[in-house]
Amino acid sequence: MSKRRRGSMLIEQVALMGIGSTVFLIAMGLLHQTLHYKKTSQSRTDHTLATGRLVAQLRRDAMQCTEASCPTKEEVLLRTTNGTKIRFLAMNGIITREWISSSSSDIKPLSRESFTIGPYCALSFTTDAPFIVAHFEERSSYPMRSSIDKNESTGEWSVVARLGSSVIKENENVSGAGDKP
Repeated sequence: MSKRRRGSMLIEQVALMGIGSTVFLIAMGLLHQTLHYKKTSQSRTDHTLATGRLVAQLRRDAMQCTEASCPTKEEVLLRTTNGTKIRFLAMNGIITREWISSSSSDIKPLSRESFTIGPYCALSFTTDAPFIVAHFEERSSYPMRSSIDKNESTGEWSVVARLGSSVIKENENVSGAGDKP
């Protein structure tokens, strides 16, 4: 009759521990990579939503305005019919919208709102009466690329907003830009 073994040999235990730790390390690496992808995805979603809110706000403000000027390519200044000024300023992926009342002698804004469009996205403004054009340019955000490739543009788009309804009535034959009134 053969004897039954009650335990295992040391070599079997070492092999089992090696296999178990390898599987554990692979699982931890996959978990870390999944969390990184989730963070990147959430960040891009937040920036996309902020860009959508910015575009909607720019178009609403433009419809209330009678004139627009661009002191710099990163700034646009809108004037409403009652003299209120609205300023959009783009700096380092953050767009600030300031509402400045015409009745106060101060230049301090009455309200301020910020839109974060991301560190890899640049915004510039131009005016071409009766339109305001916001030009977005997205740069590569891949950390593994060389410094030469980091300046390569990965996406460009423009948003066109019409100035107030009185200006639109004078130029009804202009087509293909902005929202229809």
